[in-house]
Amino acid sequence: MIKAHPFLTRPANLAIYGAIWLAAALFLLFLLHFSIHLSWEEAARDAGLSCFWYAALALGFWYPVRYAAPQKQDRLNFFITHLLAAATVTAIWLGAVYVFRQQLAQPSAAWQTFWETSLPWRGMVSVLLYAAITAFYYLLIYQHRLRDNEVRQAKLSALLREAQLTSLRLQFNPHFLFNSLNSLNALIPENPHRAVEMTVRLATYLRSALRPGEQELRSLAEELEWNHHYLELEKIRFDDKMSYREQLDPQAQSALVPAMILQPLFENALKHGVYENIEATAILFHAVVSADRARLTITLRNQVPEVKSASQRTGRGLMNLSRRLQLIYGEEGRLTIQREQGWFEVRLDLPFKPLSKHIE
Repeated sequence: MIKAHPFLTRPANLAIYGAIWLAAALFLLFLLHFSIHLSWEEAARDAGLSCFWYAALALGFWYPVRYAAPQKQDRLNFFITHLLAAATVTAIWLGAVYVFRQQLAQPSAAWQTFWETSLPWRGMVSVLLYAAITAFYYLLIYQHRLRDNEVRQAKLSALLREAQLTSLRLQFNPHFLFNSLNSLNALIPENPHRAVEMTVRLATYLRSALRPGEQELRSLAEELEWNHHYLELEKIRFDDKMSYREQLDPQAQSALVPAMILQPLFENALKHGVYENIEATAILFHAVVSADRARLTITLRNQVPEVKSASQRTGRGLMNLSRRLQLIYGEEGRLTIQREQGWFEVRLDLPFKPLSKHIE
């Protein structure tokens, strides 16, 4: 969101703004003199005061526009807000022009009559000017957001490529491959059926990891399916030491989420839960859509040892994920971490956007 005033903080723009209102005052001066037949003096006072006070008031329109964005409220409230603002501005403007006109010099009877008969069209002009100026301010904000989104998308693309490379490094981590192959070797004589199952799952997982990530967004169901291969491999390795439960809102399955968003969550849960816990460890995944279908909440909880090891802290993966959410969603995407006795919880709070809407 652009915060600086487009005119008050930029002298060049303020000069252009003043020149436009000066031209408007000259136009009104000639209009009042030649069409309404006011004297040059009366026309100059009316035109000067009218344009000066509206120009001053219009500079303040910027501030409510910044906080009354259309997407932050429904259309009816948006319309009512600006209608009341336009009425208030009109009343202040007319009052200021009339009071200061009285202070300058005793107005003539012709101007007094003209003032009384012109109040309706002055009010209409004020409302139209308010609409035009606020629309101009909204256009400035929209253009700034477009530029900001372009920069954000460029950063996001670079970050996604970095995340994919980091993911591949993690998937092909020699430690991970060594443990998987070692477990496979131990299973072959003891349980050939499970050894075959683990081989298939390892191949499927590695093939998925090598697949080019062309989509920045995909459904939560697809994201979970990819991570299930990773979890099943670890479950085969650790057998009864690890349990995984999943509770998924039906609406959440079609929710669009950034690709590879869940991997840092599961990796963190396995590293600080299963790896470092002597006892059986439970991992709980929960995803739900809010009642108004505006937010998606993803929660991953895992048991942790009662005595926290020195290495058990917020990892680089979660910090990178938080940074990535900030780039994608701005303030609308949040990652929160909570530690309770014996449990570690990571929660993602994201805007809900279904797959069908994205396709349209």
